This record gives sequence, structure tokens and C-alpha cells, in this order.
Amino acid sequence: MARELGLKLLYQLELVRPEGHEATMRTFWEDHPADTDVELFAAVLVKTVLEHQPDIDRIIKESVDNWELHRIARIERNLLRLATAEMLYLEDVPPKASMNEAIEIAKMYGSTKRSFQFINGVLNNVYRSYVIKE
Repeated sequence: MARELGLKLLYQLELVRPEGHEATMRTFWEDHPADTDVELFAAVLVKTVLEHQPDIDRIIKESVDNWELHRIARIERNLLRLATAEMLYLEDVPPKASMNEAIEIAKMYGSTKRSFQFINGVLNNVYRSYVIKE
């Protein structure tokens, strides 16, 4: 639930200028009340994405063959950002769990029936290139 809310909030934040983020977040939580733990985890996810977005976007670009980031559908782009942030910056969550959750969310919210396969492929590339250190 927290990841779904994080995805929805990231989606909305992408539609407004950065100076409107605070108001958007406040309105979002008024419209999507959640348990405190769920809201806190979603907020941590979103904050992590926003703090590291240039690096996250670079990593995603390097992990996608023949795609520009702006050409990836907004849902998938933000889901990749969310899962990549979780895999790289949140040590309490196993990376494979982040990947599996992102794939399941893509099955529900993806812009196509095959979005989950795209998400899976990109996140596997992120995992192999940036998460596992051999």
C-alpha cells in the first residue's frame, strides 16, 4: 500500500513545478488518508526519490536499452524511480522485495499489459549493475 501511494504521489508531483510540491503533498495526504506507518514509509520513499532523482534517472537511463527517460510512460518512469531509490538507498528493504513489489504494482497500474515485463527487465539491470557488488 505504501509503495502504491508513493507512486501516486510521485505521479502527481511530476505534474507540478517544484515550488508546488509542498501543497501537492499536503493535498495528497488529505485525499489519501492512510495508517501512520504506511504514510511514513510512502513519504520516505518519495523523499528519497526527490533527493536522489538526478542519480536515479541516470541509473535508469543506463539500464534501459534504446529508450530515453522522457519517452517512458509516466507510471513506469515513476515506478522505476521508486524501486531504484528503494533498492539503492533504503538498506532495511531487501532489493529483491523492492523489485517484486514494483512488478506487482506494474501489473495493476502499468500503462500496458506488458509493463511489468519492462519494469522487471530494467530493475534486473539496475540490480546487476548497481546493487550486487561482486
